Amino acid sequence: MLAGGIAHDFNNILTPIIINAQMARLEAPDTPTLQQSLQQIEQAAERAGSLIQQILDFNRQGKHEPQLIHLGTVTKEALKFLRSTVAPNIEMEYTQKVDNDMVSADPTQILQVIMNLTLNAAHAMQETGGRLEIELSAADQPPALLPPDQCAGTSWLRMMVSDTGPGITKEDLDRIFDPFFTTKGKGEGSGMGLAVVHGIVSKHGGTISAYSQPGHGASFEILLPEISNQAKTSTNQPREFNLPGGQEKILLVDDELAVVQAFAPNLEKLGYKVDTATSAEQALKIINHNSGGYDLLITDYNMPGFNGYELARQVMQLNPEIPVILCSGFSEVFDGATSQYPRVAAYITKPFNIGEFANTIRKILDDRQAT
Repeated sequence: MLAGGIAHDFNNILTPIIINAQMARLEAPDTPTLQQSLQQIEQAAERAGSLIQQILDFNRQGKHEPQLIHLGTVTKEALKFLRSTVAPNIEMEYTQKVDNDMVSADPTQILQVIMNLTLNAAHAMQETGGRLEIELSAADQPPALLPPDQCAGTSWLRMMVSDTGPGITKEDLDRIFDPFFTTKGKGEGSGMGLAVVHGIVSKHGGTISAYSQPGHGASFEILLPEISNQAKTSTNQPREFNLPGGQEKILLVDDELAVVQAFAPNLEKLGYKVDTATSAEQALKIINHNSGGYDLLITDYNMPGFNGYELARQVMQLNPEIPVILCSGFSEVFDGATSQYPRVAAYITKPFNIGEFANTIRKILDDRQAT
């Protein structure tokens, strides 16, 4: 419940950031430096949204969305974050010994793996200082922990995360990936970090192993299936989006004023006539005065008073023909939604891409006209 509440509030913050960054990109097509800055804002906000989703996904063993990524790029991004948090007496070095570092992976989950391993290494060396090394190379042989038939015909990338800390005892090493097992002091660790790392690596078809001797540091070896460098990746490519518009009348309802202020003007730029409400009660009053005057209702799900679906149900009683788009900053609301809310035309999870949303709106309205 706590994670869901945080996700809802945080995604409501990210939604206007993404909407405004995307619309600003469309309005400044001939300014490359501004385009680059806006794209970085958009990507950072989407990464933040992905991190929130990762918390929810771990709680419910949720979505795994792999894409083609460069493992070295994600690793260097992690080290940038890490540099500002580790003690200055810890040296860090990244070495890449392969040209092709492409894997099919969820970038947020891989970032989580790298950050967890490197932060653990930094924690082990925080008092004495030392050296943290990450090396990316081609694996000499397939993972011994996987069945041979699973490895057949596959090339493997090998990532080694090594430190010069105090090392790990044999007894602790045997339990290091167990959930809730930790060698850190009280209040310093939950014992879930390496368990999560193990689960993520396994989910990506790879393996992770730990090696250490007391007094001689520790190393973690990750093996992941390599993707041919002939495969095309969209990583770091600007995302283009088409924004179809129309002249229909839309009622937009969200208790977050920032979402309304970001979304409504941009729908109006696409030609739509937009009325807004910041509560379900206010929306009902508007509908009661003009029940047949709206072509589409877009409403947030999580609102004080009564929720967005109850609003949609009451609006449909007044105007059975009106289609509804239901939005939420907590994607778990929509699990099994097609059976739970059969009369809703679409379900959108915040933060959303304005291009995808615009296309969804247009398709719903076109389908309504066709019938």
